[in-house]
Amino acid sequence: MKKIKKIVKKAVLFSVVFLEISLLLIQPAQALILDKLVKGMNANTSAKQLEDRYHVNKESVKNFGETFNVSDQKSPVPEVDVFFSPTNPKFGEKITATAIPKYFQEGLENMYFTWYIKHEGCEDGIKRGDGDWKDSCDVDNNGKISVDDWKIEAMRVVANGGFIKGKADYSSDTDNDGFKANMGGRVNVQKEAYCYLHDFETGENFEIGFGDSGGNEDNGCSNGEVLCVQTDMRDCGVTNTTTTIPAYDMGSGSASSSSDTSSSSDTSSSSNTSSSTTVNINTPQHEEPTIGTNKSYTTIYTDTDFDSTCDANTEKMTCPTDTEALCVPNADLDLIDPTCKQIIPCILGGAEDTPGDCFKLMNLQIGTKPVSCETAAITDDAFDLACEHQFPKVSGMPIGDGNFGKDEENFWGTDPKDPSTIDNENNDESNVAGLGMDKMTWTYVPGDKVGVIVEGQSYFPTKQDDSSIAVSFAMVNNIFEKSGDSDCKLEKGVYEKKIKDFTVKIPFAYVNIDNCLKYNLVSPKDGNQADNMEITMDFYPKNPNVGSLGVDSAEQSKGGDDLVITTNTSDPNIDINQIYYKWSIYGFDGDKESLSLDESAWTLLSGDEMFRKSNGIKLLEGLGMSEFKMQLNTARMNSVDYKFLRFFVESEEFFDTGSGSTGTTRSGRGDILVEPNQSGNGGINISVGSNDICLTDGNCEVLENQIVTAKLDMQETTSGVGNYLWTLDGKSINTLDEDETKQGNSVTFLLKGKPGDKHILSVMANDTAGPDTVTSEKNKGEKLTVNREFVVSRPMVGLGPNNQINRGSETVPGCMDLNGKGDSTAIMGTYRSIGSTQGD
Repeated sequence: MKKIKKIVKKAVLFSVVFLEISLLLIQPAQALILDKLVKGMNANTSAKQLEDRYHVNKESVKNFGETFNVSDQKSPVPEVDVFFSPTNPKFGEKITATAIPKYFQEGLENMYFTWYIKHEGCEDGIKRGDGDWKDSCDVDNNGKISVDDWKIEAMRVVANGGFIKGKADYSSDTDNDGFKANMGGRVNVQKEAYCYLHDFETGENFEIGFGDSGGNEDNGCSNGEVLCVQTDMRDCGVTNTTTTIPAYDMGSGSASSSSDTSSSSDTSSSSNTSSSTTVNINTPQHEEPTIGTNKSYTTIYTDTDFDSTCDANTEKMTCPTDTEALCVPNADLDLIDPTCKQIIPCILGGAEDTPGDCFKLMNLQIGTKPVSCETAAITDDAFDLACEHQFPKVSGMPIGDGNFGKDEENFWGTDPKDPSTIDNENNDESNVAGLGMDKMTWTYVPGDKVGVIVEGQSYFPTKQDDSSIAVSFAMVNNIFEKSGDSDCKLEKGVYEKKIKDFTVKIPFAYVNIDNCLKYNLVSPKDGNQADNMEITMDFYPKNPNVGSLGVDSAEQSKGGDDLVITTNTSDPNIDINQIYYKWSIYGFDGDKESLSLDESAWTLLSGDEMFRKSNGIKLLEGLGMSEFKMQLNTARMNSVDYKFLRFFVESEEFFDTGSGSTGTTRSGRGDILVEPNQSGNGGINISVGSNDICLTDGNCEVLENQIVTAKLDMQETTSGVGNYLWTLDGKSINTLDEDETKQGNSVTFLLKGKPGDKHILSVMANDTAGPDTVTSEKNKGEKLTVNREFVVSRPMVGLGPNNQINRGSETVPGCMDLNGKGDSTAIMGTYRSIGSTQGD
């Protein structure tokens, strides 16, 4: 709507500016005529003065005028688009078509939408008994299939919304739901409605109506042009000369001479006798001018640039009031100086008040007889308007007449006891008329095509002498004429009408719009081919953690988050169990600065059996796999740690082409990138005290109520990490010195519990700079989460000989099975046998 208002404002501004410039230009000419100035006006000089005074650039005015000349052909005209939901319906599925009209003045609620639906095999023109006859296509049961059957079926579902007729009693009608449909919409109350069609090739607008074709175009001026001129008298000074001026013979198309001679008697013989010269230039009869003493006058013509027209009634060339139609041969057109508004100046040379630049017009040959002509235009009384609604035609039950009785209720399937069966703001007959009904919902069958005719008020005014606005129609393809189809064809013409003392030519055309409906159908599956299946993807949790047990150990990493990748298609009504999905996982081992989305830079991980086993991945493809789940225990393959994971999904589904039982498939492809929190990979670990109580990258055994100090160990590659969040079993823990205000890379805490209890210590870290921190380099986005598992154990002591077996060595495990350190045995004392001086 805003766009339309801008266009209208621009058009109004354009017209005002153009009018002002025109008035500025013609005012000097009017002054010349009214004041009967002797000297002619030089248009070039006037234009130069206009440029200097008003800073008007002539090239800009020229461009402005050239654009103005074709502006009527470029004005916005009504159109309509249709959208479907879902975009690729299945057999038996509910589908909704929505019309989006453009360049209409009124809102949707005031316009008429006449929907029509064509099923496969329901072709226009088939009659009962034909080999391809289908009873289901004859909706009005009149023995033939027509576009009215298409309209009736569509408008039934629009008006009754699926109302069950078996619930209604059609023996009477008490709801008073009639509707009188004004032409052009509910708010159009014009006394006379004028409907228009737009030719999108030429940009011309045609009034819809009937009329006889006109004759040939002939302006009656053979080998010449007809000019509309005004007459005036010129004082040519004292003269007693006889002058002969050639006249143009309208009949023969050749010049002839005519002369009038005045008395040449000696004017000195009588001082009281005044002499004058009469000049005949074959003009129409005018009132004789008053002749002054010793003065000579001539009739002059001023070109006023009015257009002449051929009057269809009189078959004569006519001009606006106070002007005359004169024929000027082509050979003499060059004599007309556009800078001199006088076609014929004083014919007598030597007068001081005669503009010399116009003397070349003296030999101009002008025909002044009534100019006979022929025109292709017809008179307005030979033209009949054909402005009518495009509602379905049902015998004996016109739509929009204000009456909607029980028979019409029964035919359209509406409730005779409810004025609005579908409970909208309209009554039943207005719904049948499509008032504001910009949507249609029906049960889809392959091969269905639909269309809509939108009726409303456009933005361009008519040429009629009233306040009427053009009523226009729009269809999906706006095809009102189809080459090679004699039925869908615009019969064009022009009629003339006297409007405000001017003869106005109005182009008209007629076409039976019903004959063009088959060219204005659209299918939800236009093109009869599968489109791409649009796929959107997401994942959760948003900060997934890789498993806590480092992959450097013999035991595979475990305890990672359950990562879920989800997909959605563009069609919410699609059955995902009928879609075949194929998943794949890729890894990227570089940092963010070198991250590339080029697939060649990524390594396929899901093809590795150990990677799938370590992360609990079993299925990679199959029906209905719109979600992909894995336990993110490791992001390593072949001793390479991958900092980024990328999940790809490919999908395929059956696509019904609407041509019998055959079809094809349509496919989709999507991907999503995940940056997991690295946990325990590449030497990143939580060390606990002296680590004597922990297995390498494994569980830590602690005593009841033991105080534990843990520290995050990092490589140089993660030295930028400076922010930490420590949690124990998901709850934050803090141990800060008095001068500290933020957590560091170590924490001390009391670990409570009974023997057998397990606890998870976790630290999350990243390199985000604080609000008050000034950094010379941007954050690299380092982030990680590392976990340690603690088990509360009972204290144990083993006694045995102090030998290599118990102590352990590089080749003998020793007591590693107890506490993980073969060199942690301690001498608790010595044993001496009785009577022995040396311990065993």
